[in-house]
Parts: sequence; structure tokens; C-alpha cells
Amino acid sequence: MTLILPGGTKRSLPLQDGGGVVGNNALSLYFEGHESFLLLSEKDCVHIDALKAIFKRCQPARANAQKLVRVGRFDWMNGFDPPHGAFRFAFRFLPAWDA
Repeated sequence: MTLILPGGTKRSLPLQDGGGVVGNNALSLYFEGHESFLLLSEKDCVHIDALKAIFKRCQPARANAQKLVRVGRFDWMNGFDPPHGAFRFAFRFLPAWDA
């Protein structure tokens, strides 16, 4: 996972193998409050602080908190890619209302 800051600085954090394989095929994005987000898969938990532009690993148990709001998910999909109008197998974001 790579976070690109407005000034062009990049910060990276490796995630578990995934992408179209059973057992870790999607990353769900949750809003935790203020500028705080969680990125969760079956094997990963990443806390994202959007204000401080940092992210770090967390415990998957945090996903059970009642205050989380699902924003959407990054998913490997085969089909229509609405922003580009193409049919292909790709990793893309689906908002909560469409996922």
C-alpha cells in the first residue's frame, strides 16, 4: 500500500498476498471518526490517519467496533469499470452504496 502526500512524498506499507485469490480478495475501507480510517481484509488491518498522513498495522479485532462506517471496498473484479468504460480484470474501488 502506498500513501502519496500532496507534496509528492510517498510512504509504503506491505500488505499480505491477495488480489483475486480466495481468502484475501478485497480491502474494505471504514471511517473511524475525525480523520481516522481503517483498511481491512481477511489478513490485514491498517489504521490510516489522514490528517497526519501516516498509517500503521492494527489488530483486526478493531473492525468489530460499533462506531465504524463502511466507505467502500477495493476489489478485484472482472467486468465493467465505470470511470473508464472498459471491461477488464482490475483492482478498483466500489463505494458502499454500490458494493
